Amino acid sequence: MGQLTWSTKYRWNQKGLTWNGQAPTGGKKRMNHVSHNYAEFKDDPLLERGQVVHDALVANAADATGCPVSAADLDAANKDFSAKIGAMDQGGTVATQNRDISRENLIGLLRQIAMWLEGKAQGDVNIIVRYHFDYTSPGHHPAVAPGKPFIKAILNLATTQLKLRVNPVDRVHFSGPVHELVLGHG
Repeated sequence: MGQLTWSTKYRWNQKGLTWNGQAPTGGKKRMNHVSHNYAEFKDDPLLERGQVVHDALVANAADATGCPVSAADLDAANKDFSAKIGAMDQGGTVATQNRDISRENLIGLLRQIAMWLEGKAQGDVNIIVRYHFDYTSPGHHPAVAPGKPFIKAILNLATTQLKLRVNPVDRVHFSGPVHELVLGHG
């Protein structure tokens, strides 16, 4: 046990302050969060996620009280999205629009469940996984590689200066000074 030191947070005669002879342990618990990665899924994995979340709501019905989305509503959204995916085989812009609307409806329901689950789980990974959602740990998100730039043109500004024109790159936030690469003499 380390040496105990007095805290500036408490007064020596504070009412209700007791000490059991043990040094305090632990620190602030790092909370895990419900991941919203399902919003980026393609159609079939999204449909599968909706189905397993529905099955988890049915299996944990006694524990899922207070969930803003009923299992029946989620099942109806899953079936509607599945039917709209099937209608895409004939093609057409109307079928695509209907599929997109149904997809957004399903994602909206999953988002409501995820927000409810975030409050219910309070960082407990076991509860998050029980409802078949992925979790993220704060500060430990995988790095997303920026897109690769594509050189559109190389302009000859002067005898010793070239200027590159590149396409905009996704997931790059640049707020620093612009640097020029000068090759040759000068």
